[in-house]
Amino acid sequence: MTVLPELTLEQRSFLQALLSQQRIENLENILNARLGDIAVVLDNLFDPHNMGAIVRTVEALGIQDIHVIEKDTALDLSAKVTKYSDKWISIHTHKNVRACTNYLRKEGFQIVVAQMTETAVPVHDFEVFADSKIAVVMGNEHAGASEEICRLADSQVIIPMYGFTESFNVSVATALVLGDFVKKKRSAILPETGTLDDNRKESLYDQWLQKAVKKSEILLKAFKYKTD
Repeated sequence: MTVLPELTLEQRSFLQALLSQQRIENLENILNARLGDIAVVLDNLFDPHNMGAIVRTVEALGIQDIHVIEKDTALDLSAKVTKYSDKWISIHTHKNVRACTNYLRKEGFQIVVAQMTETAVPVHDFEVFADSKIAVVMGNEHAGASEEICRLADSQVIIPMYGFTESFNVSVATALVLGDFVKKKRSAILPETGTLDDNRKESLYDQWLQKAVKKSEILLKAFKYKTD
């Protein structure tokens, strides 16, 4: 996500005046429902279509943060797949597993890998509480999650399967796991309430406001020139 500058009170009021009241209320409602304590980790995915589909799912579910481990492949998003949903979420890139897990641990996240292991539990049996902070790791399309991140994780979950097919596409698997976790999280809190703190909300609102107004950078420069 491109990080735009913070707005002054005057700049914020100026941009708000360029949007309809309905548009402003929509931004505020979505922001107030955002989840900051469920995150997604993409462990060295390589298919841009899968990356884009996951980003779109994450945004639609109201999750704010994606962490991308770019060990072998850099993040590559297609606007045709994301439908520009990536501009509304926060994408954090990490060069290796250790850097990513250290960051998540510092932020208080429990690391859960979606991978079939001997200790993995069915996703519907995994408990999510009001104060849970969970980072869900989705692995590489062919190799799955790396041995390193599985070793560093707190838990593993699996998606029960009832057909002849042995695995889901990674973007589909992500949607199923996140859909389950988000449902449990929103059941544990008020459904219309998100989990971002006020400082994060204010920062994101400034970002979203600039993205909601077309050519906001040019308009803000003109506004500064006029008020100087």
